[in-house]
Amino acid sequence: MLEPERALTRLARLASQWPEHGSWIEEQLSEDLEALAPLAVAVAIAEGPVMGRALTRVLQAQPNADLCDKLKSLIPHDSVALRELAVEATSQIVRAMDGMRDRIREQLSDERLFQRILAVQRHRLTD
Repeated sequence: MLEPERALTRLARLASQWPEHGSWIEEQLSEDLEALAPLAVAVAIAEGPVMGRALTRVLQAQPNADLCDKLKSLIPHDSVALRELAVEATSQIVRAMDGMRDRIREQLSDERLFQRILAVQRHRLTD
């Protein structure tokens, strides 16, 4: 059995020559995305954009902002092979941050409402 990085390298080379086999990469990455995604980034840096594009498609189908945050630090700033992955990872991170901001606003709003209700109840008890 091949070690995962070597297997991904062979799949990337195969898909570079025969693009119709690119779905094989996506299937393999989908099986264990958390473990294979960092290896896929390393393979994409060494072998070219086929692996980066496949990883991007898998992340689009299985969004994971935490994983994207980890991958973002592995992507060289000047990488052409990983530009689509960098955009997708950044987009997922921003969407997750927007969602957090909205939840925090809701919680603060709920807290303010709670404080108002508590103040009214205290006022009623003192009257």
